[in-house]
Amino acid sequence: MRFNARELALIAQKSPQCFDKQGILGIKEKQEGLFRKGEVLVERLFRLRGNLLFYFKTKDPASEVIGVYVLERCMVELSMEDEDVNFGFIIIFEGEDKRLELTAKYVNIN
Repeated sequence: MRFNARELALIAQKSPQCFDKQGILGIKEKQEGLFRKGEVLVERLFRLRGNLLFYFKTKDPASEVIGVYVLERCMVELSMEDEDVNFGFIIIFEGEDKRLELTAKYVNIN
């Protein structure tokens, strides 16, 4: 199935009840500037609908969507690299060099 940017934006802005899961996750992002380079852990709102994982500019539910990952041909591994990060995991996409490193602050088990 193919989507264009407009269709994805409409899906991302639907009411929270339309999503399978949603919450705040930390994402490692490359930060390059005049005086700093490296990776920074940034908290963002994520929403999952089917195999589409949307992420937003801020933690505010009304913020704009800045991207989407299509969760196909990928696997999830627990992150053991950083001892300071609890509940870290990595999504590795098959055939790509891209790794999506995410963390959660806590786990709510019901």
